[in-house]
Amino acid sequence: MILEKIHQFILFFVVLSLVLPFSVSQGAMSGGAYSIYADTFSATDDSASSTGGTYTLRSNSGETSGDLSGGTYTLKGGFQAMEQASLSLSFNTTTASLGTLSLLELASSTVSSTISTDSSTGYSLTFDEDGNLRNGGATIDDVLDGSVTVGSEEYGLQTIGGGGTSPLANVAIVNGLEVASSLGPVSGEETGIQFLATISGTTLAGSYSHVITATLSANP
Repeated sequence: MILEKIHQFILFFVVLSLVLPFSVSQGAMSGGAYSIYADTFSATDDSASSTGGTYTLRSNSGETSGDLSGGTYTLKGGFQAMEQASLSLSFNTTTASLGTLSLLELASSTVSSTISTDSSTGYSLTFDEDGNLRNGGATIDDVLDGSVTVGSEEYGLQTIGGGGTSPLANVAIVNGLEVASSLGPVSGEETGIQFLATISGTTLAGSYSHVITATLSANP
């Protein structure tokens, strides 16, 4: 007769932020309620100007203002055409439950992320945690060898499809962990994030949890 140790593990999954960390080589101008991300002009015309905050912006005659279209492209000219990329992120659930674990089984739970961005440089989805998977002072060890294995006390994740960065190995959840990315625009890209846990004979029984924060950023 095999005596099984039963444990309840619950993972709370929280999405907090979307950021656009754009770097502009010449520095963005800002004042009042606006920011301008392209502030180098080859010529100016004093006949027209816009004023806000501590800046006065004069119209330019060296670049074309407005859109020019031809073939498969549209050329946007003038500072008015400068745009920041858009980002969107959603999850099919904000709570992943690993259920009841025994010594003989691998527990898993998959959360699906859906990401869209028109950023020409793509995106990066990263995770941060508020601490290890824990029950009071007891914790579940992070996986270190690339595989969450039945009979050992281990916890981690792997990614499935989409822009997942860890499709071939189980990795520990640490602050700044990148779980999905792209090198260009994507529309409705779905990535599965599978959480995995196992226990050993010395794992203390109880309900284990931690909070994960997901951050979606446009690549600079």
